[in-house]
Amino acid sequence: MILRGIIAGAVSISISPSNFLTWTAFVNGFIGGIVYVIACKICHMLENDDTLHIAQAHGATAFYSLFSIVLFHKDEGFFFKDVYLDYFYGAVTGEDTE
Repeated sequence: MILRGIIAGAVSISISPSNFLTWTAFVNGFIGGIVYVIACKICHMLENDDTLHIAQAHGATAFYSLFSIVLFHKDEGFFFKDVYLDYFYGAVTGEDTE
């Protein structure tokens, strides 16, 4: 299970690894392992017969990686874009940033 979690973490950052910062790649790999464990539990509950856990390790984490590039892209990701910072700066201070 641990080695498959490591594979799932590698799959979750493989969509575009050059566009992640080092710490975001680590976070994405960790979240990819969590996605793998959750997908295994869901498939077990649904009595899915996937003995090698291919769908969980590659399918679910690849689907997560589509969202992770949107969130953690080092130049245009949601958490690194000025729009995000301006929106929350204005929400906290009550000022309009435009």
